[in-house]
Amino acid sequence: MAHNGAIHPQDRLPELLPPDWERLVTGGTDSERYLLHILFRLQASGDIVTAIGETVASITARFTANSLNAVLLTPEALYAVSYHDRSMIPEARLRSRGYPGSAEEIARHFDLAYRQTTQAVVVASSDWPQDPRDGWTTLPNGHVLVIGGDTLQTRIEPLPVPVTRA
Repeated sequence: MAHNGAIHPQDRLPELLPPDWERLVTGGTDSERYLLHILFRLQASGDIVTAIGETVASITARFTANSLNAVLLTPEALYAVSYHDRSMIPEARLRSRGYPGSAEEIARHFDLAYRQTTQAVVVASSDWPQDPRDGWTTLPNGHVLVIGGDTLQTRIEPLPVPVTRA
């Protein structure tokens, strides 16, 4: 799993998991707990898209997350999660780091896009050229792109949580 974003407040992260799952934590990152929460939900539901949706709903109900964008790889498929709160894009921090993007580009900072060919599906986040004329499609916020590992067939599933659209 790769996660691009942050869950706050960080000092409350141990509340994210049931005690038996919290004992599995070996680090201190929100990403580790995000993954473990998905696995906890997967154990209960048996369906990874459901587990992702329930995890995003649980996190956003109890915490503040600027982005829960993630990519998860299983033996069967790759899952690209697009879930972010546009009102929480750290524009000032991006500018202080010398981010050259326009206001419109900053507004798309957490957007994910994908490009499918006959041999691959590429998923990319901001700062990667994603021109629709080159075959890039924006993954809607609040959705999961599912890519079949043996077929490269794609489908987009909505997450059962509201998305802030600032």
